Amino acid sequence: MTDCYISTNYRTDIPQVKFVFVDNEFSPEIKQSAWEFIRRYYALPDVPDNYDDIHNTWLVNFQTYAATLVYRELANESAFWAQHKPSVLAA
Repeated sequence: MTDCYISTNYRTDIPQVKFVFVDNEFSPEIKQSAWEFIRRYYALPDVPDNYDDIHNTWLVNFQTYAATLVYRELANESAFWAQHKPSVLAA
């Protein structure tokens, strides 16, 4: 007896792709907005106000650079994006 599993992902009713590449580039304004949110949300003391000045700023509590923290905040569903999602009213 032979177990045979056919695992194809081929359907003719919808378009098919094998790979999807996503390249997100955030505007300077959205990076600044995310940085301001992070400063308020975590109450970070003694950090630059402007996003352009944070690239070499090490955040000891997070064990990472500030620019990396901004990228992480923008790269996933975080509290920053939760406040920027449009509200949908039930009909």
